[in-house]
Amino acid sequence: EAVVSTQSTGVDESGTGFSPSIRGMLPILEAQICPEEETTDDCQPMENWMFGCHCRSAFSKLSNKCKRKPCQAFRAFRDNGAAAINSLKNAESVQEATNVIVDSIVKPVGHALCQCPGLVDSSLSCVENYDGML
Repeated sequence: EAVVSTQSTGVDESGTGFSPSIRGMLPILEAQICPEEETTDDCQPMENWMFGCHCRSAFSKLSNKCKRKPCQAFRAFRDNGAAAINSLKNAESVQEATNVIVDSIVKPVGHALCQCPGLVDSSLSCVENYDGML
């Protein structure tokens, strides 16, 4: 028996892609997480409703490689998330589920944090000074 609940996972029936509702939201989220290059001086709150201008500013101070990490993480989720969710849903043991979580979340996040330790401070700053509209 599956270790993880099979209720509404956001994955389509084939298990290879996201459900239509999730696929419909991905371009909206991508525009917020992976915006066109902009300077922090011209941040428009209505165009940055998800994270806000303070968060944009915090991440813009990182190196070019590091400021792109949130977008890279989003695109990795967009491209591989459904398969990871499906693998988690079909895991037949706690060990198998743990392996999916480690391989699809813990290792990539850990790697990004090792490459860009400033991501932690930028992320905390986003949360502490949130000025988005969610």
